[in-house]
Amino acid sequence: MASTTPDQQEQQIAAQPTSWRVAVGAGLAVALFIGLFVAAFLWPITTASPQHIPLAVAGPQPAVAAVEQQLTARSPELFEVATVPDRQAAVAAIHARDVRGAIVLGQQPEILTASADSLQITQLLNQLGVALNAQLAAGGLPGTVTVTDVVPVGRAGQAVNIAILPVLIGGIAGAVVALVLVRTPIRRFATLGVTAAAGGLVGGAVLGPWFDVLPGNYWLVSAALAMGMLAIGAFVAGLGTLLGRAGILVAILLVVLVGNPWGAIFAPREFLTEPMATVGAYLPNGAAVELLRSISFFPGASTGGEWLVLAVWAAAGLIMLGAGAVWRRGMPNVATAAPVTGER
Repeated sequence: MASTTPDQQEQQIAAQPTSWRVAVGAGLAVALFIGLFVAAFLWPITTASPQHIPLAVAGPQPAVAAVEQQLTARSPELFEVATVPDRQAAVAAIHARDVRGAIVLGQQPEILTASADSLQITQLLNQLGVALNAQLAAGGLPGTVTVTDVVPVGRAGQAVNIAILPVLIGGIAGAVVALVLVRTPIRRFATLGVTAAAGGLVGGAVLGPWFDVLPGNYWLVSAALAMGMLAIGAFVAGLGTLLGRAGILVAILLVVLVGNPWGAIFAPREFLTEPMATVGAYLPNGAAVELLRSISFFPGASTGGEWLVLAVWAAAGLIMLGAGAVWRRGMPNVATAAPVTGER
């Protein structure tokens, strides 16, 4: 009896109908994923409770002490008050992102906001201005509290948050392409690097000069986008090389279902409960968006922490990619997302 070749065996297997267990199980798995996806994004929003919002207060010491007492009485955990000498110092603190807003006391009380930093916190401070005006009117005191947006977000509005899309899509797509079409580790490094560099330049042009969503320096914005893509792409490719298809799935789920809702992309970090806020600050999604926001609207803010977070993720991913390739080379019978040897 003639033996069948491996190709013929594969064709025979492919010709067999899919089992009902696989067909039904695939549908249930997709339904479960949809539930997890929705829950991952709704959980931070529905449990949001603003607290520890950095707020500067400037003015005569007795007035500052009185306002601090009022703020504490209204909500002890809502604000973290920092006293500054005058309005100029308050504006400087906002531009450096040391505080999220400010109250300036004097003959003409004023609340300073920064909608480019957070529309939710700006709305909260607007409500505070309405409350203070009501108190002045009830006490028969002259003057009104004006609200000034010292760092306006402009016509871009909430579109700033979609800056994560080129980072997310470019990083994941670059990793999948590197794993499926490229075999050797060095060339996978090259694919990830080219994807990040070219994607950063294209994304910077679309988000910057074209639609004016990120009005910062084009080259810095492009570099930040590229670094975010490299961080996510290297992590997905690295875990995929180590663990195969399961590693790709785990990495993508972590980036999408944890990184996005926990990364303070759709709600400021002060609105997230712990450990979301702390963990999210060290995920590539949140670091990339914070970096892009600072570059575009707060050029005086410190960005070293965000650059470092992205660099660590990129380095860790590239190390996993190389280590996984070496490890898999000695295990030729283990199925992976794509072969790691050869000359492709």
